[in-house]
Amino acid sequence: MLSPTRFLIPVVLGLALTSCSDSLSVTVQRVQDKTVEICSYMPTSQSVLDILKAGGPTTQVPFAIATAICDAVLQWQQANRMKTAIAQDCPRVNGVCVEGTFVDKDEKEKDSKEN
Repeated sequence: MLSPTRFLIPVVLGLALTSCSDSLSVTVQRVQDKTVEICSYMPTSQSVLDILKAGGPTTQVPFAIATAICDAVLQWQQANRMKTAIAQDCPRVNGVCVEGTFVDKDEKEKDSKEN
């Protein structure tokens, strides 16, 4: 006979993982929104997830992650424009290459209101 505990453990773990992934997607969205608000840059979801996985003090609050992304992107842009020795292949936060695009804040706000 199957024990109820054997059945419940996978169900409880599945529910915990679902709620964790939901909160993770909310965190990613908050980071993206805050980054666009601060510097009009939309990092990819994967870049934000990789930064969260890398850990570190900047990964505790979406605002801190967004600020770190903006700092990295703007410094990277400036270094490449000036062709300095510190120019890298991509902007980095905690060693993670940040990919994304600059966006028009007004367009982002318009799109979010339409959805």
